[in-house]
Amino acid sequence: MENTKVKGETSFKTRIVEVAISCAKIYKKNFVEYDYLVCSEAFETNKCVEIKAESNNYLHLLGVNTNLSPEKFFQKCINGTLKENDFDFIKKGQSEKSIKGSVRQKIKALPKMVNMFDKQLLAEENFQKNKISCTFATADNDFTIGFIETGRPKSLMRKNQLDKTKCKPVELILRKKREEKIYSEIIIGDKNAYVKYQKFLYKHETL
Repeated sequence: MENTKVKGETSFKTRIVEVAISCAKIYKKNFVEYDYLVCSEAFETNKCVEIKAESNNYLHLLGVNTNLSPEKFFQKCINGTLKENDFDFIKKGQSEKSIKGSVRQKIKALPKMVNMFDKQLLAEENFQKNKISCTFATADNDFTIGFIETGRPKSLMRKNQLDKTKCKPVELILRKKREEKIYSEIIIGDKNAYVKYQKFLYKHETL
């Protein structure tokens, strides 16, 4: 029985390594290299929120424990050099079983989440789920990603965890390359959606 358990654990860590490495370059391309403006009627305060993810947010999306810095962890994923002994499931105040369960859900959601801008999304402001609290969250049927006020990712969950009575469709997403000043590209929505939300974009430079 002990050998079976060790073998199963090794297989799980191998899967984590595979997902972490395969998703890292997509995350870098879609999140680190671009900023986004997301517009929805779900956002009562300003209608438009900004997503500004960084490379050091990637570790948190996987949920494992490591002695590596978040930046070093991400670079090892990008370079394909992440190893199973680079991380574990030991966190103060949390059981190893609980951590593994959380990581298992995250690695199922991550491949979908890194391509989230290809999907029809829902949004919710002031997202709450169990002990998780985020300024806003977006979701489709396969994942939910919560963000803090600055637009950085905070929590990744599997499947749609939004409150059905509060969430509404994302109608418009604009993006710009990180080094640019102007949001010049519409990737979700159209000119009509842009006109609808234009008066709420005054804090940002847009096309």
